[in-house]
Amino acid sequence: MEVDEWLKRYESIRNWFIKPNGERRYTPATEKQYIEYMKLYQQFTGKTPDELANCEDVDKMRGIIADGLRAKPLKICSVTYRLHPLNSFWRYNGRRTNDVYGGIRPDLRFRIERLRKWSPTEMELKERKTES
Repeated sequence: MEVDEWLKRYESIRNWFIKPNGERRYTPATEKQYIEYMKLYQQFTGKTPDELANCEDVDKMRGIIADGLRAKPLKICSVTYRLHPLNSFWRYNGRRTNDVYGGIRPDLRFRIERLRKWSPTEMELKERKTES
């Protein structure tokens, strides 16, 4: 199903992609990618976009989708990236979610420690220069 077909079929997709003045919010490439993500969301939840937009507990639904994505062989940043469009989908359909990262935000402290471990210190850089 092409983007225009999704727009005709689902009010929630129209709310998401089209501004009140009738202009498109996203580029055609972004719309196409978001539709691909919506297909994944449907696969994991068994719900149409309109049902997702009107679900009672968006945070619970986001958790179901996150669990489905985590079951795939994806890196954590890829899972987070695929969850991000849900924020705008629900926002443009009048909903809010409390769980911005789907409960899987990478631990910043771990990333900083890893960078420190892999990044040379000033002393190491000076030693490399003198060796060259």
